[in-house]
Amino acid sequence: MIVISDTSPLTALLSVGEADILPKLFSEVVIPEAVRDELRRSHSHLPPWLQVAAVANQAQANPKNKFNGPLLPPPAQPSQTRTPRSYSRTAA
Repeated sequence: MIVISDTSPLTALLSVGEADILPKLFSEVVIPEAVRDELRRSHSHLPPWLQVAAVANQAQANPKNKFNGPLLPPPAQPSQTRTPRSYSRTAA
């Protein structure tokens, strides 16, 4: 199985010396170039099994579009949101 990772999980694993668990769990560990650049700010050496790939569609990778991407449902419309019920205590 292939995994594409963001910076946070890799930083956490690299910081505690447990990053080598990833190639045991996944056949490939891929990161975008921006993640590599961010990791290099705090880690001088990255594992050799970490694969760096260019993002093919920058528009889909833009954080401003993350809630409207093809893999995520559109935000709920106000009519679809549920209002929490309120309960009151009554004396027994």
